[in-house]
Amino acid sequence: GVYRLKSASLTDKSGNRSLYRREEDIRDDDEEEALEEIPSFQVVKDPGTLSPLACQVERQDLSAGCSTALSLTLPQAPIGFDKATTVFWNPQNGRRLIYDIKEEDQVAAGVYRSELDIPDHEPQGSYTLLKITVKDRAGESVTYASNGEEDSLPLPVSCSFQVGPQTGDNTPPALQSISIVESRSKGNNREYRVQVKASDDLSGVEHITLRFQNDQNDHSVTKVLTKDDRLGGVYTGWLQVSRYEPDGTFQLDNVALMDEAKNYQAYCRPADIKDWNHKLPLPQAVSFTLSGGVSQADENGPQLLSVAPSKESIDAGDDLTITAKARDDLSGVDSVKLQFKNAEGKSINVTLKEKGSGYEGKVKSFQTKQEGTYRLTRATLTDKAGNRQVYTTSPQGSQLPLPLAASFTIND
Repeated sequence: GVYRLKSASLTDKSGNRSLYRREEDIRDDDEEEALEEIPSFQVVKDPGTLSPLACQVERQDLSAGCSTALSLTLPQAPIGFDKATTVFWNPQNGRRLIYDIKEEDQVAAGVYRSELDIPDHEPQGSYTLLKITVKDRAGESVTYASNGEEDSLPLPVSCSFQVGPQTGDNTPPALQSISIVESRSKGNNREYRVQVKASDDLSGVEHITLRFQNDQNDHSVTKVLTKDDRLGGVYTGWLQVSRYEPDGTFQLDNVALMDEAKNYQAYCRPADIKDWNHKLPLPQAVSFTLSGGVSQADENGPQLLSVAPSKESIDAGDDLTITAKARDDLSGVDSVKLQFKNAEGKSINVTLKEKGSGYEGKVKSFQTKQEGTYRLTRATLTDKAGNRQVYTTSPQGSQLPLPLAASFTIND
């Protein structure tokens, strides 16, 4: 496969550490730097001699909740076998069952045997071997597939088994009712307590996904309820809506339910039912209205206006205060994070908090042990609606070039 650089950590002899990640992996609360280049390399698979010779299920007629033996025969390879992953497929419903066979499962020369467990409430049907991925001790692997999967070789063996109808769960959960019972303000959000009644005949509900949509601007909010949210047959949770969402009425638009046997059923508004989507009508209309005085959605990140260190030059080990000014069009600036670098690539990160009409943060003494001139290379601003804007000296994608320069010098 193709390996792309995900992160890099650098530590100097004084114990200072810098962590670099890909832009999409950086969280707002992380003091990390973005990788400006993403090098990669490709590992080409070598099938070698680890091609399956036989695959067999001890019993072909099974039932949900039972188990049997799965055997795999491989040639004796000089480098040795590590693990094989087998995937069985039920074409009637698209379900897949995955089983691993490992080196320690060897029972004879070239023969490996492991347990094939049928999950409780597994739907009935015929399962056939779809693919096998074999890995040797050197870490090389090759996939054999019957469906012509990309980067795979033809599957040289066949194997199948049947799951009978004795205890199979073939019926999806049923939605009975939905209601909003109370609301409250919490931080930058308005929260609505939703209650859902749903049932399942055998395996039980695994999760419920609710989606409400504001038809005036197509904004939507979702909430996922799990079996941990169930009390007395009712699933309950708080749906969060940013208080910076524009005013309007959010209608219950879609509810999706899945049980432990992976049976799935979706419900939608009657007008949205189509022959092809196999959805059922929602049992009732449910809605809530926002009226916080917001006329339009906040979809733009904040703007950086100025950055100013309190001193142009400090001695190693001293503190330094950084101030900045920023603005946001609607919800207001929530946080400002800055990164400075010297010529050797040593970085100093500082998070600024609101103070007066601007933002202020402190570069602490443990960060100023290495001399050099540190220049602003990156600024990350987030508003109270969650919008984020990144300014950098090497912009990529949605990033913007830094609109200003700022620096300070640490003297030895």
